[in-house]
Amino acid sequence: TLSERCVIVFNGEVYNFEEIKNKFQIQTFSTSDTGVIVELYEKIGLDFVQHLNGMFAIAIYDKFLRKLILCRDRLGVKPLFYSFDRSKQRLLFGSEIKSLLPICNKQEINQEALQLFLHNAYIPAPHTIYDGIKKFPSGNIGIFDLNTCDFSIKPYWNIKDKILQTPNNSETEALEELDKLLESSIKYRLISDVECGVFLSGGIDSSLVTAYSSENFNGKIKSFTIGFHSKKNEANYAKKIANYLKTDHYEHYISTQDILDLVPDLMATYDEPYGDFSAIPSMLVSQFARQKVKVALSGDGGDELFHGYGFYNWADRLENPIFKARKVISKIASQIPSRLGNRIASLYDFNPKETLQKHIFSADQNLFSISEIEKISKKEWYSGANQIDNKFFKRKLSLKELLALDNIENYLQEDILTKMDRASMKFGLEVREPLLDYRIVEFAVNLNSRLKTKQDSSKYLLKELLYKKIPSSFFDRPKWGFGMPQDQLFKNELRPLLHQYLESESSPLFDLFDKKEINKLLNRFLNSENYLYSRIWLLVVIGLWIDHSKKAKNGY
Repeated sequence: TLSERCVIVFNGEVYNFEEIKNKFQIQTFSTSDTGVIVELYEKIGLDFVQHLNGMFAIAIYDKFLRKLILCRDRLGVKPLFYSFDRSKQRLLFGSEIKSLLPICNKQEINQEALQLFLHNAYIPAPHTIYDGIKKFPSGNIGIFDLNTCDFSIKPYWNIKDKILQTPNNSETEALEELDKLLESSIKYRLISDVECGVFLSGGIDSSLVTAYSSENFNGKIKSFTIGFHSKKNEANYAKKIANYLKTDHYEHYISTQDILDLVPDLMATYDEPYGDFSAIPSMLVSQFARQKVKVALSGDGGDELFHGYGFYNWADRLENPIFKARKVISKIASQIPSRLGNRIASLYDFNPKETLQKHIFSADQNLFSISEIEKISKKEWYSGANQIDNKFFKRKLSLKELLALDNIENYLQEDILTKMDRASMKFGLEVREPLLDYRIVEFAVNLNSRLKTKQDSSKYLLKELLYKKIPSSFFDRPKWGFGMPQDQLFKNELRPLLHQYLESESSPLFDLFDKKEINKLLNRFLNSENYLYSRIWLLVVIGLWIDHSKKAKNGY
């Protein structure tokens, strides 16, 4: 109604729309970001997306030019899928895979995606589980010309292009800049017509976001924690931090039954195989928070940007010259009957068919190796994934830095952000990620690594800022996370799923995978090798997805 020229479909938020409105003297009668986006496009054309700070998937149809413009935010917070059929002169797009299925002709299982899922626990872009549907790449803009039926996609932002020739080496300057960026990002994400809250797990990232939010929120901000009755549980620490910051704190302890009740919903929520079991607690905390607020801030992104994961240490080890003797190390470690021994053996058993960055991640997470995938699927390894190496950059990056970039482009988008977006939207909760403001991302990838890991402490700069707001003694403890005993769940409460998909003669998995290899894996897990639960779960997820997709096609 505001434009005779354009029609817009928009999912997400543009946080700086008021600034855009003033800068470009936009006279829209709308008080929302949607109207500003349309008028900005009409005023400056395709460059409009360069000025947006937010999370978004946008489709604009320009009636004058007869062109459809698709674009997705820089970090891929909001989803966008498409199917292009040149022969039918047709482009389909949507925020969910299921929205395209009724009119997409090619619905065969993508075999390469299936192998990649076993190796990553998610399906990386541009793949989806279906041959005919793709993920629209983050930081890209697409143009479908209805005059010629041409469809092209090109990047407007790429993290590789943001690597500078000289990193930031000054701790003082870095702390000052990061402090300003965090405050700006938090203020943006607290702008809302409805009440905001914050997820508080008790860890570094969520505590930092909560501390900045408390300072910049008008009143007492609501904080939300869920816990699981376990020795390794951070909920009690979260409560102490909430009391210190004087938030309006809510906590909810969940039961095993709460988890079991959500397992059947996983495939309907994620639309394709998705293997991160923490999707369930993400759903539960979203459901819990939605009872009080409609918007919540999360601490996602801190581990990827500031080297918070333990597997970054493996990058340092594998860069050591001793890595040349990796086969010997792997053989020795494989004789050690423990989870650590298996992990060391896997990490040093590098397959040249994959990239070293992806190998480190997959082996550390105890996922299927490439040789295991070839055995169980009875097919050669499909993927020709591009190696992220120093030919892309103005300066030489360490293996740890290359691993972090790979994580930002893949694990962060296809696992972490996918998990939270689908889990929260299932309950009508909008989750915003202040640590993933693109300005902070560009800042982080240009930090000297010693400012991320210093004195054997990961996320050094984040901790330095946090300890100015909360005493460091609150965090003198191991990082535990949610504390769900997944291996025991699979051996007890979820055991019927293992029987249904890994043992039963009617299992749909046996049409795709080698039955003997599945039986071997299951026996190893049930006998003593508990760490194999992650691989067991991936197979169960594929079985759940196959059954769900069959029911969906039949109208159940």
